[in-house]
Amino acid sequence: FCYWALRLHSFSILSLALVSTMFRPYTSYHLFSQLEREYILQTLLGFTPTLSPAEVFNPTDYPDIPPLPSRYDGIILMWDWHVPGKTQRRKRKHRKSHGKIGFQELNKRISRAWSVVSDEVKNFCTILSEIEGQKYKKAKREERKKHRKSKAKKAKKS
Repeated sequence: FCYWALRLHSFSILSLALVSTMFRPYTSYHLFSQLEREYILQTLLGFTPTLSPAEVFNPTDYPDIPPLPSRYDGIILMWDWHVPGKTQRRKRKHRKSHGKIGFQELNKRISRAWSVVSDEVKNFCTILSEIEGQKYKKAKREERKKHRKSKAKKAKKS
């Protein structure tokens, strides 16, 4: 059960059920931080991820999202780097830490980079966030519609 379910939504059973099955989309900063983390690790620090070809992000598999900014050409990303709810889809593999940079230093670099990021990167992150937000809203509407129909069927039976 998610803390945010109580904080962001009313206490209705519908809202709690929706939150448990759907994940709120990432913000543009969150998307940027995931991209920038991989950029820092792979480009600046020389870390090479060990992913199978099936796990690697292929932009052609996602025709509805814009192409990655040129800054991130050659970066190896997980296939679902932009989709919320990763921990529900797959268990995180236990791997020894890359040891290249600490969490705090990495976060400082990412936040500094966000303050001076190019328009190309910021626009990409904003557009992708909006696309994912629209998908979330559509799924939420459909889920509510299903819930209302099932509630109406139950009311007719009783």
